[in-house]
Amino acid sequence: PRMVINTGEGTQISLEVAETASEVVSWYRNELEANGFEITTDMVSPMGTVLACEHDEGSLAAIIVEDSDESKTMITLTWDGG
Repeated sequence: PRMVINTGEGTQISLEVAETASEVVSWYRNELEANGFEITTDMVSPMGTVLACEHDEGSLAAIIVEDSDESKTMITLTWDGG
């Protein structure tokens, strides 16, 4: 993780990985659904992808953006523990 912020009500984590944005998005879609999350928003734009999900225990938003030189992908996860 590049940064972790805990607000008491939720947590935000910023990550950087070497995989492409499409690989990361595919992985998150599969893992979220496999772990009981319902994807309520799946928005793709030239700027990146936003996945918003609901779970019995809270909500999660994932913002996935590929670096302009495509050598890394930035991920921001925001968890609201309900």
